[in-house]
Amino acid sequence: MQQTDGQPNRRSGSVAGTMNSEPKHKRIAALHAEMDAIHFANRLYWDQKSHSRDADSEHQQRQSRLEEIRKELSEFGM
Repeated sequence: MQQTDGQPNRRSGSVAGTMNSEPKHKRIAALHAEMDAIHFANRLYWDQKSHSRDADSEHQQRQSRLEEIRKELSEFGM
């Protein structure tokens, strides 16, 4: 919702006519942090000599989540 007086939009906190990118930056940062955590978990997985079915399943879930994150980041132009 835009206001014409240049005052902050009460709903989003942005100034009329400008895009509030703070939530976008926070979301991108959160996605990158989640990717880092997944990469760390995958590193631990690959450092093991053998993997249980549960470990394999968790690894596959992490891989799927990485794909979702990459897709979301691409929507942000990253």
